[in-house]
Formats: sequence, structure tokens, C-alpha cells
Amino acid sequence: MARIVTYEKPADFIRANREYIFGDYYAHYHLIHTIEELKAQKIELCECYNIVDDDGSYKT
Repeated sequence: MARIVTYEKPADFIRANREYIFGDYYAHYHLIHTIEELKAQKIELCECYNIVDDDGSYKT
């Protein structure tokens, strides 16, 4: 069964997922753009989370 892992701060989400996100630039292009907008303080995120399986994996 899947579960949701939430992060209090966007920085925690980015830190936990950095390798996965930046490891496949084109697949995550829009997410990377959102991270850049966040760092430039142009946007604010309300919620950051991963959906994981029983093994704790979120990778397909």
C-alpha cells in the first residue's frame, strides 16, 4: 500500500530528492524550474511530499 511522506519545508524535500530530481533533468524540467523560482522567492510552496510504496521507494 502506498503512503505519503510529507516535508515541513521545501528545502527538506529538495534535499531528500536532489539526486533523483537532478539525475534526470528532462523528466523533471518543470519541477527544477519550480525549485529555481522558489529559490528566487518568486513563488511559495504550500505542501511538499513523496508518495512511496511499502519498501519506501518512490522511483518507477
